[in-house]
Amino acid sequence: RRILWILAPVLLFLVIISRTAELSTLIRVFAGALPLWLLLALLLQVAFTLNQGALYQAVFRLLDAFVPLRTAVHLALVMAFASLASPAGTAAGVVYFVAAASERGLPVSRAFWASLTYYLFDYSAFLIVLVAGLLVLVFHHDLHASQFIAVGLLFAAVVAGAAVVLRAVLHPARVRSLLAGPARVV
Repeated sequence: RRILWILAPVLLFLVIISRTAELSTLIRVFAGALPLWLLLALLLQVAFTLNQGALYQAVFRLLDAFVPLRTAVHLALVMAFASLASPAGTAAGVVYFVAAASERGLPVSRAFWASLTYYLFDYSAFLIVLVAGLLVLVFHHDLHASQFIAVGLLFAAVVAGAAVVLRAVLHPARVRSLLAGPARVV
């Protein structure tokens, strides 16, 4: 298990490289970079990873479960790696996240709700930035109907997700009946 702590960031880095850039271009960029900037980039990445772990820790605390920062950082790396590396994306990331949380003794249901709550917060923050961009496009008269529809659909998805999570937090006994309808469709 300890080797996963060492390999997870390296594997995540390799997956990102394989998806976003050619290796020769990356080598050329690293070769021309000043070592101080590379060190600062590494420190920024470490800070970002710790921040993601702290966010997961806060989400678990919101769901009345204590998770040490080390475990939360591990779960954040699992989610990031699985979401990027697997063809199913975020759905696979949630599955790996729940499995990793279960291995660490966390309840499966709390891990599942923590991952959904995290994405609710993530998409809500993204929606704020998206609406700001939408307003800029409105004021510059450069907005197309398809862009407005896409923002509306994302807003509806975030509101629906927030409603499900809020209902689950306020009325946990009703979660089974809430999920029974979509389960029948599937």
